[in-house]
Amino acid sequence: MIVVTVELYPLGSFGKRRIIGSALILNDKTGTLESGNYKAKIWKDGEDIGSPIIKNFPRQELDAWDLLAEVIKKRKAH
Repeated sequence: MIVVTVELYPLGSFGKRRIIGSALILNDKTGTLESGNYKAKIWKDGEDIGSPIIKNFPRQELDAWDLLAEVIKKRKAH
């Protein structure tokens, strides 16, 4: 499981920070060693804004940042 949290620090203030978004990416365990399948959930300001599904992600060639980019890209496509 990958969890990504996006925080806002108004004027750089740690005391005023707040979470403005988050994503949860789960391996659905139907892939292979070379290719993974994932289900994601994305929230913005606490509101569910998407549940992209990533199929055949080349996990031997790419990393978690690439997977996150794919999740965001899929979410924006819908």
